[in-house]
Amino acid sequence: MNRRFLPLIFATALLCLVVLSFDVHSTFAQEARQDGRLMRDEGIRYLKLGGTYREAQNYDLALKYVTKGLQMVSNLGSRYWEAVGYENLGLIYRDMGDKQGALDNLRRASSIYDRIIRQKDGNGSNTAVRMLIEDVEQGADKSALLRDELQRQQAANRTLNQRISELETRIRQLETPIKRPTAGADPITPNIFADKTPQGQYAPYSVDKKPIPRRASDTVMKPIELPKLVLQLGVGAGIGLQTTTGVVSVPLVSLSADYFLADAFSVGLIGAYSFGTPRYQFVGLRTAFHYIRTNTFDSYAGLSGGVVWPSAALQWYGGLLLGAQFNFTSFLGVFVDFTLGAASNTYAVPTAAAADGTITTTQKSAIGFGGYGRAGISFSF
Repeated sequence: MNRRFLPLIFATALLCLVVLSFDVHSTFAQEARQDGRLMRDEGIRYLKLGGTYREAQNYDLALKYVTKGLQMVSNLGSRYWEAVGYENLGLIYRDMGDKQGALDNLRRASSIYDRIIRQKDGNGSNTAVRMLIEDVEQGADKSALLRDELQRQQAANRTLNQRISELETRIRQLETPIKRPTAGADPITPNIFADKTPQGQYAPYSVDKKPIPRRASDTVMKPIELPKLVLQLGVGAGIGLQTTTGVVSVPLVSLSADYFLADAFSVGLIGAYSFGTPRYQFVGLRTAFHYIRTNTFDSYAGLSGGVVWPSAALQWYGGLLLGAQFNFTSFLGVFVDFTLGAASNTYAVPTAAAADGTITTTQKSAIGFGGYGRAGISFSF
């Protein structure tokens, strides 16, 4: 086969591989988004259920379901519903008379609302939460009244339960056949003490709600934090780097480090060494936008570029960065990415032929197709 066709064949195969990887990645991303929507909807249902229990003054169940829903929407990065969850927690603690717990959660909700809501007419959720905060800060007497009312209702419930228990005890005593004492036996009924409190199987049961023990650190749930630094160690191949366009060099060993300035934006460095022919190394910068990023999956696109050496003249490369990462744990994962674009290449041009038939050449530089692909393991910190 004529070697002139090898670059064309390789470029065609690489293009097919990129198209196939895009199709697989698109399918996986669509499934991940569908799962994320289902989990977000379930978290929203828990938040609404907790709000219903708050209206019914069942604060234990209200805290349980609002906390569960808040954790689910926080894991998915849904900032609006995360703010709604903290707002519901603040209302629950306010109704329970816990002023500090209410303020902590309402302030966190207000902070998130201020970052995501740009409504200027004064009718947004952030304005409503600020009014709630002012009401809680100025309503110490009201909180005390609510607490006293809650204690009064609990005392009334205990009295009512005690009367119901006494009535049930009396009914059981009437339904139980009287056992006549045998000769020499104590005629006192064994299930009743002197203070008339039924014991054993006739003991009254309590239906009073018991508060869940709560530590100070539990007042505000800590938000889920995504990793700030990701290291990727990979093996792959380069094409058109420090050589003629279309020539592949393998293996190419690389190490990259990416730091997240925000949850969806990162900057980083990459360095690589080629053990093939020709041997070369390069260093570069890369920046990426992470359009799907959770604790388990990350897909990103951006730009990457750098310099290649050794050569007579310093060479460069640059292009579009595409990649994805799957995390098995919070620390360890796998990844695959490509950088495809342009590179400055060198090639030999005949200049003269000697009498003995020897042909002398000179090195020329030109811009052509170049880039690299790699896959490997990742470490998140």
